[in-house]
Amino acid sequence: MTDFTAVLDKDATVDHDQCCIQGSGVRQKLKGVLEFSDEPLVSEDIVGNPHSCIFDSKLTLTIGNRFVKSGRLV
Repeated sequence: MTDFTAVLDKDATVDHDQCCIQGSGVRQKLKGVLEFSDEPLVSEDIVGNPHSCIFDSKLTLTIGNRFVKSGRLV
């Protein structure tokens, strides 16, 4: 499990942050490595999954306008 946090140079929202992670640029560069999920995850979704990392969009939040936290990158 990884706890990802970042302080941004510009204001952002959760929707914007998820769009950046889900966007085609990230998907192409990390194809086969990063999987984006907007569904609730359970252990069956993770065990045996060939990706190195699963981004769980349900656990992404912003604190203030520039601090982003993703609660679970598996």
